[in-house]
Amino acid sequence: MHEEREQMPDPSACATVRRVGRIEPSPRAGMRVVLVNPYELGRQPFALAEPVAWLRREGFAVHCVDLSRQKLDLAAFAGARLVAIFLGMHTATRIAVELLPRLRAAL
Repeated sequence: MHEEREQMPDPSACATVRRVGRIEPSPRAGMRVVLVNPYELGRQPFALAEPVAWLRREGFAVHCVDLSRQKLDLAAFAGARLVAIFLGMHTATRIAVELLPRLRAAL
């Protein structure tokens, strides 16, 4: 059976298109973003790979934190304007619930 897939967003959606057809960088370009993967059973966090690629292509400064492979270093969040946490399974959600108060206090 053929399953319809949701169409991916246009990568230029975060940019302004001038009438001459050139793409101007978004005002958000250069903004520091931290993506967090709390738990992935020791596997690489591939769920972060695609958002990292999209954000970097649009000029965002992206840093990834993989809590399944490294200890929490709050310095990694310094200057972040956006922090996103990937919750791929219930264990990741439990870890994130414990992480959130520390992040809020640090930011």
